[in-house]
Amino acid sequence: MKIAKIHNVSRQWYGHSILFFLLCVCLSLNSCTVYNPFLKFEGDEKYVLLTFDDGPNNHKNVTREVLAVLKKHNVKALFNVIGANVDRYPDITKEIFDQGHLIANHGYTVKPVIFRRTKTIAWEIDSSTTALQYALDDSLFNPTTFRPSMGWINPRTKKLIKERGMKINGLTAYAFDTRRSAKAKHKITKSLVKSVIKHKGGVPVIHDGIAEYYHLEKRVAQGWKNYDRGFIPEVTDSVITILKREGFQFPRLDDDPPNDLTQREYQFFKKVIY
Repeated sequence: MKIAKIHNVSRQWYGHSILFFLLCVCLSLNSCTVYNPFLKFEGDEKYVLLTFDDGPNNHKNVTREVLAVLKKHNVKALFNVIGANVDRYPDITKEIFDQGHLIANHGYTVKPVIFRRTKTIAWEIDSSTTALQYALDDSLFNPTTFRPSMGWINPRTKKLIKERGMKINGLTAYAFDTRRSAKAKHKITKSLVKSVIKHKGGVPVIHDGIAEYYHLEKRVAQGWKNYDRGFIPEVTDSVITILKREGFQFPRLDDDPPNDLTQREYQFFKKVIY
């Protein structure tokens, strides 16, 4: 059993190494990823848009605990939700929206769209939107933005997104928290804060989920510590506390349309949300 587990971990790290290599290539080309860690922001606003990926997640009540932290600090955030998880937890999805946060389409599964067929990519996008419409009890709801899984994107995906009236939402700070467990919570916090301060603003990503709910539950049961996201609310609290102390502000969002960035905020994040 121990040898099998070591083999599984080795395979996971091997896979992450390949993805990291591809990410480095994409960053140099600035063409197939929405991750831009080198972007410096202009202006005096010092805005930070917190984003949460791969939820909603009901394990250890993580997403609801994150919502409680955001409410405590009076901060609005952007949740890039997975359609499969929305279908499983429509009540949590509704709570996210009702508490005034942005909800974005993150595909129906966590599988990257970059190497998939156009029909499959369209299915990922449309199925996720349908799940959101059901959860929010609003057949006309259409997410304003889309973040591709793992940040990978291609021209076909960009075309499909624009055809559906959505913007692409990227990120500027990533602490690789999906590969880390609770032991690394201080390192994750430090990495995100450092990036935001250095670039005078940012769109950091924190993962309240990590996969479709059935994969997450299976991995947690198997002892994969990085799938246990119970430490994420504490990381969220620390990041907000430190950045507020450093003079950063968080978007207030608009009421018309509801739960959307204001024009001024879109202008600030124009190189990340486009």
